[in-house]
Amino acid sequence: HGCFYLQTRKPDDTSACYWGDDTRILDVLFDEAVAGALITSENDDNEHVVGFKSIYRGRNAESGAGFGSASTLAEPKQSLEWQRRWGCCTRTKCKGSVSSESSSHSSFNTEISLDIDVIMAIWTAFMHKMATKIGHFLGLPTDLVAVDDCSKSIDLLRVFRYDALQPRRQQYNNHSDDTSSADLLLFGSSPHTDWGSITIVWQDAVGGLQRYCPIHTENWVDVPPIDPSSASDLMLFVHIGDFLSLASRGKWLSPRHRVVCPDRISRFSFVYFAYPKHGVTLNQAETCIPSQNFNNA
Repeated sequence: HGCFYLQTRKPDDTSACYWGDDTRILDVLFDEAVAGALITSENDDNEHVVGFKSIYRGRNAESGAGFGSASTLAEPKQSLEWQRRWGCCTRTKCKGSVSSESSSHSSFNTEISLDIDVIMAIWTAFMHKMATKIGHFLGLPTDLVAVDDCSKSIDLLRVFRYDALQPRRQQYNNHSDDTSSADLLLFGSSPHTDWGSITIVWQDAVGGLQRYCPIHTENWVDVPPIDPSSASDLMLFVHIGDFLSLASRGKWLSPRHRVVCPDRISRFSFVYFAYPKHGVTLNQAETCIPSQNFNNA
């Protein structure tokens, strides 16, 4: 099916670990003052140091092109992006702070000062490490996934917050690949595939990620959030992108997927997009994937 779950240890840095325990604190990332304070500087003195460039993507439609006029609508979500770059330094003019009054979880009762740029750098590096391990598991060279050389890489991490749309949401047909204009208003991410090598997803307990299964059921099926067996672990969901699907001559599928917005509370996810190295052609990629590797995904 071109997708699978992966259980792994959380980042070693304890300052980043709690993000998976109380995701409502991710709201602080999308506070207007904090999002507006993210700036990136180019530093020639650090041109050989891995840095992180941040971008606030706002509410622009990013997926599901080809669905007519509805595809021009802004999708009901916001996103922040961190890119791996040489010689960049992302920092904030202010730090976020979350207290018990601003959290919807009663068990979260202490104030935390969020060093946002540091924490997101940790998560970006962590997801890159996971992409490297997945590429190794699939028997892929680093030119095709998780490129270490930032001057040749366009890998990026996006943090998404999907709006809660309330119970007034329209019903949609879960047993059809047809998507009407009214249905598209339900989707934080309308149906699409990812064009890169692999995509790694961490989603909170709210859920909403779905994939289309054309082989067995011919309908949309949930990709539920699964609790890891250990509190020190994370459960990730991995799927193949269009580039690797084409390079494998269709042996690995690039699954079509979407995100249905929640109806009561916001949904959060971290999504890492791993791409091939700049300049790698599809013909070159085809020769790098031995046929025996097709059973690994």
